[in-house]
Amino acid sequence: IRYHHLDMSDHRFLEKVQKWNIIFSLPFWYGAITRLPFIYFVIHMRIHFELDWLLIGCYVGAYQATRVLTNVVAIWWPKLAHVGGTLIGLAGNIIVLTNDTSDKVPFIVGTIIIGFSETMACMQGYLKDFSSKDLSTLEHELKVQYAVVCFAAFFAFGAGGVIYQLHGIRGVVLLGSVLSSFELLSIILYMILDRVLADGLETTSGTESKKRSDGSITGDSAKGSLKTDGENRKNQNVAELTDSIILDGVDLFSEADIGANSFTYILCITFGMEAITIGYNLAISPVYITEQFDKNTAVIGSMLASGAAFGTIISVLITLTQSGKNFMKKYLPSPVNFIVAMGGISIAVLLAAVPVFPVHVIGLVMLMGWNDFAAILLNEIQGKVTAKKAYLKIGPLGQVIRRSLNVVTAITGPLLYSIGSALPYIVAGIATGLWTIFLYIVIKRRKSLNYSIIRKAKGVDKNDKISKKRTDNRISFCRQEISARLLKRGMISEKNLKTEKSSVNFPLREADEEDFLHSDDDSEA
Repeated sequence: IRYHHLDMSDHRFLEKVQKWNIIFSLPFWYGAITRLPFIYFVIHMRIHFELDWLLIGCYVGAYQATRVLTNVVAIWWPKLAHVGGTLIGLAGNIIVLTNDTSDKVPFIVGTIIIGFSETMACMQGYLKDFSSKDLSTLEHELKVQYAVVCFAAFFAFGAGGVIYQLHGIRGVVLLGSVLSSFELLSIILYMILDRVLADGLETTSGTESKKRSDGSITGDSAKGSLKTDGENRKNQNVAELTDSIILDGVDLFSEADIGANSFTYILCITFGMEAITIGYNLAISPVYITEQFDKNTAVIGSMLASGAAFGTIISVLITLTQSGKNFMKKYLPSPVNFIVAMGGISIAVLLAAVPVFPVHVIGLVMLMGWNDFAAILLNEIQGKVTAKKAYLKIGPLGQVIRRSLNVVTAITGPLLYSIGSALPYIVAGIATGLWTIFLYIVIKRRKSLNYSIIRKAKGVDKNDKISKKRTDNRISFCRQEISARLLKRGMISEKNLKTEKSSVNFPLREADEEDFLHSDDDSEA
């Protein structure tokens, strides 16, 4: 079927189906598939096969390494990685299901290759490519997509723990096979709709501003913006009007041919650092709870499910409801909310190290809650400050680093546990806390540099604190990051933003950029 045989109502319907598939269906099956092995893998190797901790760490590390490989392939061939990874994961479940569960080799090999089902980066790329260029819409959809993954983790931990307790390994991998089959069906649906929509008629819609071939806002567009602002807010000064033009230009960023910068790569590394605590938690907690508190897998699954549910509920309430958004905007604006979440992870994992069951439960639930909250925010920030073309590489790279650190935690977690049962939690808390401090310094510095670019483009004096406060209130951190990068490249035209007080010509010449970024007002908070 070709799309040009469909009318406009069919077109809109298919787009809605495709968006639902990308945001809800694909992430749910993926999230449940990849979380199920954490319920039984370590426990079964330790209790039933009586393997030593070094071997257990290596096997769990191998499971995490397969997740890395899928993300590496996704950097260049996301669809191949998605289909191939899910098929291999399904094969892994079938290998365990059809062999004797007392045989170590098929159990370990089959469970390890389930890790190839790690395809989150593929789905994030689909959403970035398919979503509206409007930044507010994109940030909302990125949050919803990851919230679905959190809900899937809650389902997998809860159902997996109970099923393992009642029906053993075969019951869990049967569930995994069903989930993998639904993921494959969703992938097929995505590819069919992607082809149908790609073959369709191109439709045009009115835009608020004309876009030049170099991606900048033209003079006519700027005049329109200025005219509208002038009619509605006659008493406002030039700085306020240029803030409006800057915000108009933000939506050009997604389609711009702008590569990654140092801040984008720091965010990629942050995916790994944020995953250290949850990596140690998933590698160690099942055995820790079994040996320290003599609890069965149903209880372990319930605890992990409670943590996932807490994270999902808090994340949805705070980031997706209007009252939650208002609260965040007033008290914890981005990226302060992310720094707070990372700090919460550091404290919670240290609580989980306390060998008292109620305290451990509180720490574990808080850890998983803060982790899900931080992951949603980090995915949103990276998705916003990375242009579409660059995101095809940067999105998977962040997941590669995340899963690579999971390999490290999987191997070192059991070894640290053999030295001291609380040691993995302590190491994770210290490492996350130190990275959070570093990230706070980087973001503070970045915010200062971004405002310097915006301020000089607007011709505002560096001592004008009122203008700075007004800009911070009107333009969020991520939008300032985007605006500064567009301004540096002249993609928001200088004649639209330059005033009589302006002292800098945009775009910056390469020779001038280093001096500019290290000028005397870089110290502004």
